[in-house]
Amino acid sequence: MEGDALRPTGGAPASNDDTLLPQTTCKLVMTPAHDALSRSRFALYRLLMTPPQGVVSPKAYFAASNELVVLTLIVCWIVTVCYDRSQVWDHPARVYVGHFNPCFGWDYAPASYIAVFAMSYDVHLAWTYASLEAMRTKLRDDDGKTSKAERFSLVTTYLHGLASMGWMLLWLVGPPDGQWAAHLAIFSTAVAFRYLCQLGNYVECRWGKAWESGHVKRSHTVYIVSYGLVSLCLPILYFIDVIMYEAQGRTGVDPPIPLAIIQTLDV
Repeated sequence: MEGDALRPTGGAPASNDDTLLPQTTCKLVMTPAHDALSRSRFALYRLLMTPPQGVVSPKAYFAASNELVVLTLIVCWIVTVCYDRSQVWDHPARVYVGHFNPCFGWDYAPASYIAVFAMSYDVHLAWTYASLEAMRTKLRDDDGKTSKAERFSLVTTYLHGLASMGWMLLWLVGPPDGQWAAHLAIFSTAVAFRYLCQLGNYVECRWGKAWESGHVKRSHTVYIVSYGLVSLCLPILYFIDVIMYEAQGRTGVDPPIPLAIIQTLDV
């Protein structure tokens, strides 16, 4: 839904003075170099291996963040299974949920060392995305006013940056001290903020003053609604599992909610 790239053209000269931003005329430009770069399959690879271009694509940083999480999970699972698969099979949180949560593979050392190291770069990606999104919104503001849709997009974009920082607490709360309820609360907050970031972008594209307004497709709406339902239901089901398990005095791997339900949402 986002514009592919942004470069100021024409109008007033570039300046760090925000008062000049409303007078700056901007349009989206696809250069040959950027067009070739955009054909690369993975955003994370493009950002790491390609020299900075004159045209910047904010969504590349968000995509790279998603790719980094998936890549880190894959590497951590391989390390954990090879080093000590009981860390997954006998994971303390498995008694609550029954299934194998994707995060089980990176909760304990040595995989956790890799996870923390990799996720520190995710903080950079998240805040770079946030700053570029904010910059783009201001550059395209031709009347000096920020609409409610744009304001919502800006706030939720910065929440994504905060979520990436809070995400780092997942290795400090839960695995080392058994505080799984607090661990789940941190996880749920990060998931919610990440969803709100995408929702904010959707709202800006649908009701903001950006050029994308009116260009939102039905598939975008289906995606944002589906993603929202999963982001809402998954943490709730997790909390129900934990609360009911302890309240009913269950022992062993005995989740109150059928494990297939949460496993499906997790995937």
